[in-house]
Amino acid sequence: MTGLPKDEKAQSRYTFKVAENAGDYRSVRKLVKSVDMESARSSFPTVMAFEDEKLVGVLCTDTSQDMIVAGPLAMATDRRRPLLALRLCENYEHALKNLGIVSYIMAVTRGSLLHKAIERYTPDMQPYASEGEQDFYVRRL
Repeated sequence: MTGLPKDEKAQSRYTFKVAENAGDYRSVRKLVKSVDMESARSSFPTVMAFEDEKLVGVLCTDTSQDMIVAGPLAMATDRRRPLLALRLCENYEHALKNLGIVSYIMAVTRGSLLHKAIERYTPDMQPYASEGEQDFYVRRL
């Protein structure tokens, strides 16, 4: 669980870790592709979520544009996990803070679960840019 918070009651259902090696990143790509998402090259930090030792969620980092862009966020589709997206975001931000990063770009596909959550729970949060089906938000830590 490198760089992530220790066992917190709200996270007890899942275990989290930062991807550390080629095998971790292969597992990340496999999950992203399994949910029909574009598999961009994931960079450090990429947060992985496990339930009963099965990879059920990831939040990747894309640095291909010389900036830190969070995404994609992918979750296994075998059943609903309503709090997993939130827990992935919390652990991702914790990992970034541990690295001394003070802000990042969050890429969100319109109509996605994350997009709906932003509209519902933080309606004042507005994208600073949009491209195609993506909205981009700046998150300050």
